[in-house]
Amino acid sequence: SITDSSCIGEIACLGSEIDDVISGKSCDKRLSCFYVYAKSITDSSCIGEQACRSLVSYYGETPNVSSGSCVGYRACYYAGFYGVLGPSISASCKGDNSCHYAGFYFYGYIPDAYNSGSVGDLVGSCNGDSACKGMGKGYYVYADGPLPNVVGNVMNG
Repeated sequence: SITDSSCIGEIACLGSEIDDVISGKSCDKRLSCFYVYAKSITDSSCIGEQACRSLVSYYGETPNVSSGSCVGYRACYYAGFYGVLGPSISASCKGDNSCHYAGFYFYGYIPDAYNSGSVGDLVGSCNGDSACKGMGKGYYVYADGPLPNVVGNVMNG
């Protein structure tokens, strides 16, 4: 776990593999947790420009985002880029482009673990200009065209 204000500073925990959560106001500077493997982000973590860019699911776990996390310009840009983010995103993804392309899926470059991009339920999240633009989007590399995208229920919370 990354907890209690850990991974503070640019690229502080670049590429780390975490078997649990990012919590306790951790990962709060530019690119501090870039390309980190984790199960979830919670407790006001991933705050700042691209703080948790390209968060990767931890060996098949699909990362949840909750409790005021992923806040700031592109804070969780491409989070879950193997094609899945969630089952839920609550009270998070706030700020311009904060979760832009979260759950994005590139067919052809990434192992075919999923058929398309998908994102779980959104509860009180995605507030800001283009906060969740392109979320859950899928794309074929071999000119076959776009894949279907799936976003769960969208609710105020």
